[in-house]
Order: sequence, then structure tokens, then C-alpha cells
Amino acid sequence: MAKMIDARPSFRGEARVWESLERLLPDSVVVYNNREVNGREFDFCLLIEGVGILVIEVKGWLADKVLVEGVDRILVEGLDAPQRSPKKQARAYRFALLNKISEKYNSSPCVFDMVCYPFISKAEYLSVRLDVVSEETLTIFKEDLESREALLEKIHGAYDSLRHVPHAEFSAEFLLRLRRDWEPNLPEAVRPTEAAAQPYSLLSIHPGALRRAEAERIVSEYFAGIKRIVFLGDRTSYEQLAAAFDAGFKRRNIEPSANGLQIGYAHGLVVGTDSFRTFNLEVYFAENLIEIAATDVVIEEGAAERELLEKLSAVTLFNAQQYQIEHAPANAHILVEAGAGTGKTFSMVSRVAFLCGKKTAAVTNLAEEIAMVTFTNDAANNMKARLKQMFVHSFVLTKQPHFLRLVEEVDRAHISTIHRFALDILRGEALYTGLGTNFRIALDAYLRGKIYDDCLNDFLARMEEENPNVLQEIPVPLYELKKKLMSMADRLLAKSVDLKRLKRSQMGVVDDQPIPYFNDLIEKVVVLAEEIYGREMHAANALDLTECLILLQQVLDECPEKLRSLKSRYLFIDEFQDTDDVQIQVFRKLQKKVDADCRLFVVGDLKQSIYRFRGARLSAFKQLMSDVHMVWASYSLTRNYRSDRRL
Repeated sequence: MAKMIDARPSFRGEARVWESLERLLPDSVVVYNNREVNGREFDFCLLIEGVGILVIEVKGWLADKVLVEGVDRILVEGLDAPQRSPKKQARAYRFALLNKISEKYNSSPCVFDMVCYPFISKAEYLSVRLDVVSEETLTIFKEDLESREALLEKIHGAYDSLRHVPHAEFSAEFLLRLRRDWEPNLPEAVRPTEAAAQPYSLLSIHPGALRRAEAERIVSEYFAGIKRIVFLGDRTSYEQLAAAFDAGFKRRNIEPSANGLQIGYAHGLVVGTDSFRTFNLEVYFAENLIEIAATDVVIEEGAAERELLEKLSAVTLFNAQQYQIEHAPANAHILVEAGAGTGKTFSMVSRVAFLCGKKTAAVTNLAEEIAMVTFTNDAANNMKARLKQMFVHSFVLTKQPHFLRLVEEVDRAHISTIHRFALDILRGEALYTGLGTNFRIALDAYLRGKIYDDCLNDFLARMEEENPNVLQEIPVPLYELKKKLMSMADRLLAKSVDLKRLKRSQMGVVDDQPIPYFNDLIEKVVVLAEEIYGREMHAANALDLTECLILLQQVLDECPEKLRSLKSRYLFIDEFQDTDDVQIQVFRKLQKKVDADCRLFVVGDLKQSIYRFRGARLSAFKQLMSDVHMVWASYSLTRNYRSDRRL
């Protein structure tokens, strides 16, 4: 039900519209009526988050009492003077309101207008030639006030006609600013998130025949942007609901497929014997559904018992595992065991959608609040592409412009390899790095090789003073020795070992030394050369890519407060089995330095992890979960979708 701020009007036509708006519109819509703008009262004004402000001019005429002689000369029986165009009246209110908002707030949201004839049908509107007065797409008829789906479709159609006109986003925050000005007694406790009261998802179980009104509600909820999962126990209801959804796609000129939505209805919804699905929609038929639920059940945003979900999964193609991961508590640290082809990317993308769309405390700035770490550039690019695709599908479905804003925010979000992620943080923490914010990533192989030559030559020169035969005792040529030392250093750097701080006590003892003076070579050549190379690179405001995790760990150790450059509420880590000990420690420290409330979402293959860390004391997952102050929720993905792209 919409939020009706003002009392029900006394005029019959306006009263009918008031009742329909309250009953049919979602509770995120705020409705005012009979408010004054520049000395004149508009009939209705709707604040619609993510869309704009809709002004409605109501005319409670009866078709058989109307004679249209011209756009501005409409004779209505019972009224003495000819009536002016209601469309022009609505437009006058629209521009007056837009000018008032622009002057006061220095912002120009989308303000659009419509005409409503609560007692005239579309057929009557055409027969008396009211189409000369107001366009059909911008006119609300009697039948539109009887169906939520029809009313929402008509409003979104009117918005579409002006969507190409540049306008500011009508955000929840701006909507609240208007409400505070227009409602002096609005409680301070009201927050922007209250405007987005629509749930992210609804799962419903209907063991018996589905009532027509219930079917219409399910369809309208889906096209309003609510993810819908429906279980039906009646075959006729299943077929009727499929037809209703297909008709909805056809009216909106949307082509549904298993992989998503696109503009241009062609073949329509593909309906199987026992299920059909498309973006954010799953409908299943199960003959013995009454054995699972004796009466209708509606579950909002995943608040269901695991046992019930597993029963539904056992009798249909519904994937209870993905559903539970997607809807897991937002305040939990999540661990997902997922093998190849089990839909882990789909689950991560769906989880982001849930966090951005849930009813309370949703993510309002994806670019700042969500970070995702992968282990290859290809994986990072794929994740970005899948997220964008998801929000584009949402826009195609609902026409809500805030989904396009989310598409843009994906490009600005921290979605990258772990090294790129570390670099982004280091650029924002110049106070602790000793580098500028505009440092460059470079690899000066010539400079590094020359430094190794100098350090090795100096070391051997000093050793010759003590042992003139030192060169004969080394079993490989000097150029080969340098290559071996640099190769060993590269392997240690790849493991994020800080060679510049390596101490002799950490080196251990080599029982059978193929190269004499091995620890001396490490200490006097490798450590020294890497220290000089790092100093030279920093002097040139440059950083070797292999050093970024090492430097980040130092920053995390030295920074006494939270990182100013990172405000993530949720940190996703993909392919966690590929992490090493240093990276695990970085993630643990990051979580504390970002915010104690930052939640981790970790995905990986535990079997690969056990193999990867064979011989180690703890697996990657156990190391991460060893912090007693962090409470983890564990999930598994076992159904293989290698041949079925889920999004």
C-alpha cells in the first residue's frame, strides 16, 4: 500500500483515485493530494524513488456527459463553462513544481504528468474523442485503477516517454528531503531506506489452486522488480500463471530466455512440463506439494527453514543451496565450498544483488561498499561483466534508472586481482607508503640485474681477501650464479616474502650445500640487492608489482587506525584455495582495518585447498577461520551447471 500523506478527498472522482493509489501502489510510493503550487492546487503528486515525481490531474467525468469540441473546449453536462484541457492543466502543475524544486534544491529530477479519468474506460475515451485532449500513453483509465499491474505499467510507460530528457536521479535521500519540507511533522527516525520497502525476493508455495487475484499479484510483483520463486501444486494454475507471465512480457515487448531479458518480444517464455524460468523468475510444478506445505506459504528474503528448502529442492529443479547462499544473513562471514561448474559466480553475483536490493540496510553505493578479489584478470573482467549484465536485465524488466547507475558503479568498484586491489589501497595511503598517490607500476629488469651484478662482485671481492680460491669453489659460472639467485628471489617474492627484511636467523641451516657460502650469498647479495632496487624504484616514485602485497602488509601493521581509502562493507574473495599464507594474513588484517563490521564472503574448492596446502599445518580456509572473534556460516554448492549458464 502506498503512503497516503493527506486525507481522502471528498470529490467522488478524486476519492476513487485516492483509494486505488493506496491499494495498488507499493509502499515505497509517497502520495500527496490537493497541495498548492503557485497558488493553485494539484490533484495528486506521487514521489517514486528511482523514477521521479508524477503529477496527476483527475477529471471525474462520465463519457455520456462529455462533448469534445476542441483541445481547450470540452463541454461537460452539469458544468456551466466549457472545460480547458486537463492535459494542459497537468503540464502547468508539472513545470511549476519542477521550477520550484530546481530553485530551492538546485536539482532537476524527472517530473512528469498524466491525466486520469476514473469513470471512463479506454473504449469510451476513444469513442468521445478524448484522445484529442490527452495521449493514450499518458492517460489513466477506469480499468487501470482496478489492476496493480495495469497501473504500474501505465505509470512506467509515461515515465519512458520522458526518460530521454536529462534529469537528476531521484534517490531515496532526495525523496526524504522533499518529504521533510512537505511534512513538518515527519519523524526524525524516518530514513531513506524506508522508502525502499519493497522486498528483494519472495518465495511462495501454493499447494492448491491459485486464485486469479493471487496470480495477478505474483505477476505484478515480478515486473515491479521483486525476485519471484513460485511452487505450484495445481497443473491448471501452473499453465495459467505461465500464460500470464508470457502476456506480461509481450505487453512490455521483452523477450525472456534462460539467460536473461532483452528488448524485443519474439518467441516468448519457454515453458517446460514442470518448470519455467528466466531472469529473477522461477516457477515449479510438483504434484505432491501438499505433503510439503498444507497451506499457502510466502517467504520474504530467504527467511525459511533449511529443511523446507531442501524438501522443495528434492521434488523440483530448485537449487536450495544457491538460494541459501544468496539470502544468507548480511551480518555473517560466509564460506562457500564450490567445485568447478557448480555456479559459484552466479551465487556471488546473486549475493551482490541481494545486498543491493534487500529491504533494510541495503548497499547504497556499490563502488564504495562492495569489493571483490579474484586471482586472474580474466576472472575479474568476467565478474564485472556478469554484474553489469544482471543490472541491465533489472533495468529492462523495471525501467528503473537506478539500475543503470549500478552498472556505472560496477566499473568504479574494487573488482580486481589481489595485486591490483592492493595497489588501489596503497594509492590512498600515501602517508604510510612513502610514495605519492600517482606512483607508477614498473619493472626495471636492467636496473635490477645491474644491482645484482654489483652486489655479487662486491661480495666475491671481499671473500677473495679471506679465501683466494673462492671462485674455484663455486661450481657454476658467475652469470649462472646470478641467475639462480635472482630466480630464487623471484619465487620468494611471488610468495610475498619481504626479502628486504629477511634476517639470517630466519634462513635455517643447509645440510648439503651445493653452493658454498649459501646463506652469505642470500644475506650479502640477494637481500642487499633487493633493498637497493626497492630504494631506487621508490626514489623514482615507482613500485615493482611483486612488492605491492609486501608493502600493503607493512601499511596494515603500521597504520594505527582504519584505512581511509577503503570503506567496504562486504569483501568477496574468489578461488580462495589459490591464496598463500601472506595473502591470508593480508585479508585478515584488511577486514579489521577497514571496519569491524566488514563481512567476508569466501568461495573456493576445499579439495583443491587440501592438495594445495599439503604438508602445511593448516589449510587456507582453516587459517582464515582460526580467528575466534569471527563467526562463520558455511555452505556448499554441489549441483553441476557446467552445461547450463545460470545468468
